[in-house]
Amino acid sequence: MFYRTLVILAVVFALLGGPVAAQEVGNEQKKDFLDKKSAWAVKLGWHLGETSAYTDFWKLSSGDMSGPALEVGYEYRFYRWLALEVPLGFRYATRTVPFGDPALSTRTERFTQFNLWLSPSAKFYAPVGEKFGVYAGLGPDVIYTSNDFSTNDQLGSSEVGFGFHGMAGGEYIIQQIRETGSYISIGLEYKYTKVTIKDADETEIRRLNFKQGTNLAPHDWDIGGHTFMASVRYHY
Repeated sequence: MFYRTLVILAVVFALLGGPVAAQEVGNEQKKDFLDKKSAWAVKLGWHLGETSAYTDFWKLSSGDMSGPALEVGYEYRFYRWLALEVPLGFRYATRTVPFGDPALSTRTERFTQFNLWLSPSAKFYAPVGEKFGVYAGLGPDVIYTSNDFSTNDQLGSSEVGFGFHGMAGGEYIIQQIRETGSYISIGLEYKYTKVTIKDADETEIRRLNFKQGTNLAPHDWDIGGHTFMASVRYHY
């Protein structure tokens, strides 16, 4: 379903961008923020984690991996309808959770997660009037994740994961700086990220199997999820 949604978004915005691109080779049009080649953005929002085989086994909820997120990104525009954005972001979450060993689930411990990511996006824009525009985008992800369990050093880990994301959002111009011809916009953005750490608890599962005489398999951990952000962007 997610892949189908990405394809539909790309097709829709390509169709919307077609007439815009055609105007560029036609008569001169009134300038707006989509004519600016570069932009810097600061985005602040909330990341909502998602469950996986790892979280189900170790009794973590999506809320345990949810927390504030921040991105700072540079965007370069190739055409009015097509741009490349390269943001660097991080998020932090800490919660009190059930003790990692399911056999001792009545006890609690402190779980802390820190993620740092690079998330370049090809973005397809469609203007809606002179001051508002919507966009959709997609691209690869590289995420460094550090996870700490206060009572279990073996379960805590630092990993690098690779995946992809899809996004959609809108921007509204709140100010034009006439002296420089630049613009300032505010916006809202949603992004879904799919990054999986394979066999994330392999070391701890080996310990459990040896201790309890079981034959458990390690679990994959989805460290992506849903991110909702508000942005301020400077177009120049």
